[in-house]
Amino acid sequence: LKQAPHARFGIPGGALAPRPAMDAFLNEGNACFVGEDYDRAIVHYTTALEKEPTAKLYENRAAAYLKLGKFDKVVEDIDAALAYPKVSPIAHRRRGMGLFYLGEFAAAKKSFEAEIAMCESAMATTWVRKCEAELSGSTLPLRGLTFGERVPKTAKVEDTRPPAQPTPAATEAPKPAPAPAPAPEPAAEANRAISGRPKIRHEWYQSTTHVMITIFAKKCTQDDVAVEFGARQVGVTIKLPGSDGEEYQQEWSLAFPVDPAGCSYEVTPVKVELKLKKSEADNHWKSLEPTDLPVAAEVPAAYPTSRPQKKDWASIDKEIDAELKAEKPEGEEALNTLFRQIYSNASEDTRRAMVKSFQTSGGTVLSTNWDEVARADYEGKDRPSAPEGQVWVDPKTGKSKQ
Repeated sequence: LKQAPHARFGIPGGALAPRPAMDAFLNEGNACFVGEDYDRAIVHYTTALEKEPTAKLYENRAAAYLKLGKFDKVVEDIDAALAYPKVSPIAHRRRGMGLFYLGEFAAAKKSFEAEIAMCESAMATTWVRKCEAELSGSTLPLRGLTFGERVPKTAKVEDTRPPAQPTPAATEAPKPAPAPAPAPEPAAEANRAISGRPKIRHEWYQSTTHVMITIFAKKCTQDDVAVEFGARQVGVTIKLPGSDGEEYQQEWSLAFPVDPAGCSYEVTPVKVELKLKKSEADNHWKSLEPTDLPVAAEVPAAYPTSRPQKKDWASIDKEIDAELKAEKPEGEEALNTLFRQIYSNASEDTRRAMVKSFQTSGGTVLSTNWDEVARADYEGKDRPSAPEGQVWVDPKTGKSKQ
């Protein structure tokens, strides 16, 4: 693992760049991305873009924006990347994810299909299925639905009345009876809120100190949102704009304790983001909620109600996660997956060794031995040889080093 010039372990776009003038900033951004410091990664990518913009740099910055939930910025950067003659297939996926979480499901579906056209991808096919489910309004399980299929629609009602007999002496033919209206689609109607609005989705991610829950509720104000933080649970109520008293309500039992005093939330035009402070820093959560809790059965209301029904997509998300884990990567993606697994399961010293060796060596060394890395001077006496066709550059002067 010491010499791995092409090991990216989750860094978008790789570590090496053929343009020495921006190489240092690109490597700094990649190192910050690996360390889950996405704000600093964006600063370094932006500096590199100011020096010499490339499609790959736009893709890298879009990946960081995606981690922060800034989906409009994701779409903006990928659109800029697509103006260049060559982009990677995953650029279309990131654009599709940004559009999906902005609620533009039809446009998102086209982006995922563009990725599939470039390279067959089970992940992109799964996203296409999610877009189709959103567009159809279905909350039925999607297992067994293949790419290109649609949720079947109810057939139109046929007119079974006997044909009218002709009138011999009529001077004007009677007007035909109007065609019967098509039958409603019960599956789609039953799974939408009474207002007809689509369901509201949420997702979560984490850093070493916080867990973030993003709820994609648009056009909400601070007064519309109420959040209650507890040590092992969090609840949120959102008054939905443009509705007559309709509310979104959700409560999570947390897998690990948090510090309620250190928790906060932010309301933006496209989302509500909860920021939960972990009670134990560097504790990597495998799931948001405890995995051993039984799933409570839904009890239908015993009386008519106008309250919006909660729509649970947790089962579909679990199926998607299972499919993605079952997908076996090949080639360079298999190498990337290996390094992501090493980093996610590593100890703190191992992570420090990987980040420092990768960052200070300009992306040419990746070591997991902290005792060795702590003593090494990759910028000086222990600096490795530059890859073929490249030279070391002083980031301050921009001049080549010998």
